[in-house]
Amino acid sequence: MPDKTPEAFYASLKHSEPITELQVSLFLDAWMEAVQEVLQKHGCSMQIKENEDSCIITFPEGSIKTEILPRTTNCRYTIRLPDGTELMQIQERSGVSYLGFNKSDLP
Repeated sequence: MPDKTPEAFYASLKHSEPITELQVSLFLDAWMEAVQEVLQKHGCSMQIKENEDSCIITFPEGSIKTEILPRTTNCRYTIRLPDGTELMQIQERSGVSYLGFNKSDLP
């Protein structure tokens, strides 16, 4: 008999895909250096886009993006890097994305 629990239902909807780069809003100036250090430590790079309030994050090969369910007003994703580090992407309906880190990864 199929599992009809909410957990099984959400697990059936989960979608994972490889991710190589992501455009996100710029980080606060006070955090920019720390964010760049964390990203470099885990094999990522960040390129600030000229005349825009965004940057391009490039992820190492083998990085996976998985949607976090249930869905809310914003789309949320876990980005798992090959070394096991997890980041979070929050994408607003407008298309603007933000990148989040675990507190333990930042100084």
